[in-house]
Formats: sequence, structure tokens, C-alpha cells
Amino acid sequence: MAIVEMKRVALLGMNADKDALLRVLQRFGCVQVTEAPEELADYRAGGSAQLADVQEQLGRIRWAIGQLGRFEPKQGMLASMSMPEASEAEALAAYDDSAALMGVVDAVEACERRSGDLKGQTARIRAQMDQLLPWRNLDIPVERTRDTKSTVQFVGTVNNRELPALETAFDGLPAEMEHIGDERELSFIWIIAHRSAAAQVQEALRTAEFAAVHFTGETGTVAQLLDVLTEEQRALQSQRDALENHFDKQ
Repeated sequence: MAIVEMKRVALLGMNADKDALLRVLQRFGCVQVTEAPEELADYRAGGSAQLADVQEQLGRIRWAIGQLGRFEPKQGMLASMSMPEASEAEALAAYDDSAALMGVVDAVEACERRSGDLKGQTARIRAQMDQLLPWRNLDIPVERTRDTKSTVQFVGTVNNRELPALETAFDGLPAEMEHIGDERELSFIWIIAHRSAAAQVQEALRTAEFAAVHFTGETGTVAQLLDVLTEEQRALQSQRDALENHFDKQ
């Protein structure tokens, strides 16, 4: 029997095509199938951990592309449906420079986290402003609405229909009520009374279902507090605009 010189070849294919590929090799009748050499170990089936890592990276890359796509110049419908062309050399360079690619992804993710932080701070400031706005006509510093040695003070809201009853209850008492403003069915009021009338004032407020408001740790008038918050809001918006411009210029 003649000895035919054999050549070693390595075939790399999709795992889903494994059976079909083997059938093709069997039809040749002169192929001996052996285990893949060690240098192809990275491509063997069963590398689930590596596959999961690759899929996770692909997911991050797709997400980053989507984020950056928001800054792409607007084009016509046909242009937006076409894929950008890249030469083989450019494709290979992008593959080889995966570290730089993931660096871009890291940067986009960092900016997204920063943007989320800025949005959270903006929402917090907006909530504070919404709480303060009904009190903008309170013209004394909020730290002076606290009890003193000889007086008790109350800041809060009651239903509009309770105001006449409160005014009647305070008539003849060493107490003053200032109506700050209204918002829908609520009236915002500030009351100061001598300590000798504290029990009667508290009972009248309890009957009117008074809801107390506390300016804890704040100083200055409400108008001043709103001005400070407005400046903080503008500063946060400037930081958000800077993040947008950073990618828009890339």
C-alpha cells in the first residue's frame, strides 16, 4: 500500500455548523479528524465565561454607539439608512485597537453617570424650589420663625375654608396670623403668639387640621433661598451643557 503524504489543516467554523462540516469531511473519505491544536484553544466550544465577557463588551459598545449617535449631524432619510463604509485596513486597525475602543466606551459611561448625577441634583433642587415657592411672600428670615423665650410660632397650611374660623379663634388673644398665600385649596399661614396663649392657639390649629412646615437648618428669607437655588440650578445646567458639547465636538 502506498503511503500518501498528509497535510495538517485547521478548520474554524461556527459551532452550529459543526455536524454539517463533519459530514462534508466524511464524504472526502481521506480526512482524519483530530483534536484542535493548543493554539486554537481560545476558539474551542465551552468558553462560556469568555463568550459572556465578549457579549457584555458588545452590549456596552452598542450602548455607547447609541449614545454618541445622538450627536451625529442630521442627514436625509436615505443617508441615515446607509451604513458607513470602512476599508479592510480600517476594520483591522479598529479590531487591533480594542483597548482604545473600550476606553471610549468607559468615557461615555463615565459621562452618562455624571449626567445622571447632575439630573438627580437638578431634580432635588427643583423639589426644594417647589416647596419654597408658596412661601416667597414671607418677608422675614426663616430662622426667625422659631420659638423664642416669650413667643411661640407656627408656620404651615390649612384648608382655605378654615381661615375665617382661625381668625375668630385668635380674636382677643395675644396672637397674630399672617396669610402668606394660596395654592389650590391650601392657605399658607404664619402665626406668632405670646406663650401665655400657646395652648389656645394650638387647640385652634388642631381643630383647623393645621399642617406644620419646618425650615430646618435654613437661613435667610425665602426669596434669598430661591435665588441661591436658582444659581445652583444654572450651574448644574452649565455642567450638563458642557457634557453635551464635549461629545458634540468629537
